[in-house]
Amino acid sequence: MSLRNCPECGRLFECTLRNLCPDCIQKEDEDFQKIKQFLRENQGGSITEISEKTGVSERRILSFLKEGRLVITKGDDSTALLKCMRCGKPISRGCYCKECCLSLNKLLNDSSQRTRNQTSQEAKVGPGSFTNHFQK
Repeated sequence: MSLRNCPECGRLFECTLRNLCPDCIQKEDEDFQKIKQFLRENQGGSITEISEKTGVSERRILSFLKEGRLVITKGDDSTALLKCMRCGKPISRGCYCKECCLSLNKLLNDSSQRTRNQTSQEAKVGPGSFTNHFQK
């Protein structure tokens, strides 16, 4: 059991998959539903406009964009709000552009493969299989 303080309200809670207490998770989900409803009824809008019309903070809307729960449309001039954390290119959601995601995935896969190969080689040698280089 992992107890933490909620970063939103400060209350102590048992941490599960999301790093918020149950009340703040419910509030966040309600905020997301307000935004979804607004976007269904209105074709887009700036973050400021969405915030004003729904009562959801701009910070929370940006958080939804970074999580990939919301996407900035191509025609929206606010694509400069989010930038790739690696190369700085404007993005419509998340933290990385497509190219950097592919590059980072390749680096991780290559690193993982090297680790598996190294572990495999060590297993072949096995414990106690040393050669004595100091024999006379």
